[in-house]
Amino acid sequence: MNKTVLSLSTLVASLIVSSFSVAKTVNVSSPDNQIIVSVNDDEQPTYQVSFNNEVVITPSKLGMLFKNAHGFSDGFKITSVTKKQVNNNWSLPWG
Repeated sequence: MNKTVLSLSTLVASLIVSSFSVAKTVNVSSPDNQIIVSVNDDEQPTYQVSFNNEVVITPSKLGMLFKNAHGFSDGFKITSVTKKQVNNNWSLPWG
């Protein structure tokens, strides 16, 4: 598996929670631009996934619910984005 794909997951997972009120959309694409993940922080955070310019996951709520704590979506805002490109291959260490 290409580490760039792993970096896409890391970027989406590392969006920072803050109290800014300006909505922002962040798009992250695979190296060949076939896969595009969009994350939007407007009121309720959402994500969308496209493959070959076709939406395969329509805008969906992004978040987690906890029994004894605030949900992941409370106060969720994208404050900064850092993109990094890595050109490495990853091999399974087992099997």
